Amino acid sequence: MYGAILGDIIGSPYEFNYNNIKTKNFPLFCERSQFTDDSVMTIAIMEAVMNCKGDVYALCDEATISMQKWGNKYPHAGYGVRFSRWLRADHPHPYNSWGNGSAMRVSPVSWAFDDMESVRKAARAVTIVTHDHDEGIKGAEATAAAIFMARKGATKAEIKEYIEKEFEYDLDRTCDEIRPTYQHDESCMKTVPEAIIAFLEGMSFEDVIRNAVSLGGDSDTLTAIAASIAEAFYGVETDLKKAALSRLTPELAHVVRQFEIEYGSFPQFEIDRVHEAIILAEELHRGQLRKGTQTAYITHPMEVYQILTTMNAGDDLLIAGLLHDAVEDTDFTLEEVEKLFGQRAAYLVNSHTEDTTKSWSERKAATLEMLKTAERDVVKLIMADKLSNLRSMLSDYAKIGEKLWERFSSSKEKQSKYNSDLIDVLAFYQLDDDTSHVYWEINSIYKDLFVEFRYDKENDRLFQIPCGMKALEMKVMYGEPVWWDTEEVPECAERIPRLLAERIEELWY
Repeated sequence: MYGAILGDIIGSPYEFNYNNIKTKNFPLFCERSQFTDDSVMTIAIMEAVMNCKGDVYALCDEATISMQKWGNKYPHAGYGVRFSRWLRADHPHPYNSWGNGSAMRVSPVSWAFDDMESVRKAARAVTIVTHDHDEGIKGAEATAAAIFMARKGATKAEIKEYIEKEFEYDLDRTCDEIRPTYQHDESCMKTVPEAIIAFLEGMSFEDVIRNAVSLGGDSDTLTAIAASIAEAFYGVETDLKKAALSRLTPELAHVVRQFEIEYGSFPQFEIDRVHEAIILAEELHRGQLRKGTQTAYITHPMEVYQILTTMNAGDDLLIAGLLHDAVEDTDFTLEEVEKLFGQRAAYLVNSHTEDTTKSWSERKAATLEMLKTAERDVVKLIMADKLSNLRSMLSDYAKIGEKLWERFSSSKEKQSKYNSDLIDVLAFYQLDDDTSHVYWEINSIYKDLFVEFRYDKENDRLFQIPCGMKALEMKVMYGEPVWWDTEEVPECAERIPRLLAERIEELWY
């Protein structure tokens, strides 16, 4: 359903070798993000599936009718030469194609039929009207089978084993091995296995998309295939569904909505998973105390949960907030998180779990590097955790002063540098409506803990001295105040509170 469309739209700016980016660090949507023939034909198959009403044998005719109908409504969506001729033909015939178009459009059949035999028959039926080469059929069936298995709860290992056995694709490669030499290729043989590997290696729906785009090649089609499998495995969040629909025309979006109503999953009752996570977190952390205090540790995950509620977090992210320290600080395992709360919640917990075999500096360096490309929910989780910890540190600093730093394995100077670097990495999130308030509170507490402000009244000069780093002086450049490195802070400059320093800074604007 949505997976193929989102994969097409997100991958579209990076199609062809000269547009390939070979990195996972890119905006999900940009001005050039638009639907192509992949989305049009996927939607055509949705309509064909709905029109055949479960009759596999009617799918050939219905697929032909729908693909010609929608293809001729959108003739400039980016079709291949032979398929364009097929769309215009009065009596269209298959043309022995092994192109990857057979796999990118097949996903709807995996949602409409409830056993593997029917899914594979349906995949063949919507394929042979154009792609009657064995490789074209094989690509469509393999994709449909993977989606169906993911939809029915199969593990990635089970999906990999089935695809390798049934279709003889080589899935033992990694994205890192494929990426450097992979080139644009429109065949099923050189697209479907790579798309499945991008899915197998991904840690979330968004991560699968980033894997697929980073491989290069026929990016929109490869990503459409990978994301169509990822949707069945991970699900798709509502905001991404809305993003997809908003980039379709109203008539295309209408077909997608109708298909979701007919074949989507709408549970009528669901246990309150967040409440279960609250109870579990209290049980796991019972008896634990916050470092150097007599405060119950459960106050920390509960505060992280509260902060996340102010950031419009969904249930999976709220659960991850409650359990973010469970794997690291208790005997609870990631597998148990997944079993109780699902793959998405487990992925988020895992994204926050540090490798305790590494030094403090190594762990923090890894966090900073990860945040450069992390998805939004991961960033929200780390921001909520950081704010909670800084609030606690500031409260204790007010009580015990510099003795606070004796609690930690790293020095105040190292803590200062790490938090400064973290604020720099998170700078983009000061513009995000969900996260800006958290970003600025982190920034303010950092200054209260680690930055000394001084003011030279006589010469109207303002200085800030971050712990362990170079002093900075406020100067007006081109009509706006900016902070510059300075070699010396005059002795006459008096120490002032942060809020007064910020008031002086505001007056200079």
